[in-house]
This record gives sequence, C-alpha cells and structure tokens, in this order.
Amino acid sequence: MIVCVCEFVPLWCCPLLGLFSFPPSSLPFPLFPSPPLLFFPPLPHFLPLLLSLSLPSRVRHREVLRTVKDLQQRKAEERAARVQEEQERKLELLRQTVRVEAPSDPLRLLRETKVSLARAICKEQVSLQLPLFPLHGYTADTVMADPRVKLEHALREAGLHTTSYARHVISNAMPPHPPRRDQFSTVFNYS
Repeated sequence: MIVCVCEFVPLWCCPLLGLFSFPPSSLPFPLFPSPPLLFFPPLPHFLPLLLSLSLPSRVRHREVLRTVKDLQQRKAEERAARVQEEQERKLELLRQTVRVEAPSDPLRLLRETKVSLARAICKEQVSLQLPLFPLHGYTADTVMADPRVKLEHALREAGLHTTSYARHVISNAMPPHPPRRDQFSTVFNYS
C-alpha cells in the first residue's frame, strides 16, 4: 500500500486519483527513506499530474454516459409534457360538454327556485289538512274505539253505571289488544 504524505490518504482510497498504481522510478517526486511513502505536492499543484494520468477512454465513457442520461431525462420531460397536454385537452373537451350556456340575468339570483316554490306549495297543502294545534293525547275517535268505553257509555246512558253488576262487567271486559307483558304490575298481587 502506498500512502500519500500530503493528504495522508492511501492511494487506493483517494477519490481524485482513482484505482491506479505506477512504478516508483517514473515518479517526478523524490522518495522518502521509507519506500512505501510518496510525497505529493498539495492538490492545486497536483491537478496537472492527475489530468495527465487520467485515461482518455474513461473520459469518453463518462461523456457518453452523461449524454445518454441527458437524452433520457429530455425524453422523460417531453413524455411528461405530452401527457400533461393530453390531459388538458381531455379536460377541455369535458368542460365544453358540461358548460352551461345561460343568458346573463342578475335578477335570476334573487328569485326563488322551482324546487323551493314546490316545497312551499306542498307545505301549504299539508298545513291545511293538519289540525290547528298539535295534539298530545287521544282523539275522541280513538277513545270511543275501545269496547270497554262503549260498554261504560251504554251503561251510563241506561243509568246502571253505579251498580255492582256494572262495575263487575266493566272490570272483566277485555281490551281490544292484549296488553304487553312489560305493562303488567306485580305491586298489587301481594296485598
């Protein structure tokens, strides 16, 4: 391993020198007493030596690689530009198909829409059919639909609603629908 004294970097790992070696007799610089060490001048003075030692074929190879890379990059940019133009063209065609051709009418912004007018008419018709006030309870028709109420009303008109027989008949009358199981109470079973 030959060591560069100026930079104290081995020749094989110096990025400027690359991987090359040359015989000590062809060196333009004097050698120190220890033969593996070489003295190189500082880097600014060393550049002409590096340029003279560089291989022209490697330079040409790097130029070809750079040219190929530039061509590939240019083609990729052109392809991206074509894709962008195609996308813009398709979007413009789509815009033309959905574009609204309407005359300029500023007062149209202040008018009601057809849907809002239809909703208002529908609300008016529904409100005419509804009662005046909301009902929270039962109507007379739903109360009179119960057969127990009808029985009590008939007994009341006959004047028999206060007799023990009337109370017994009313208490044993069945409702129109059987009660739900959760409405049964066990409070009065243990009296």
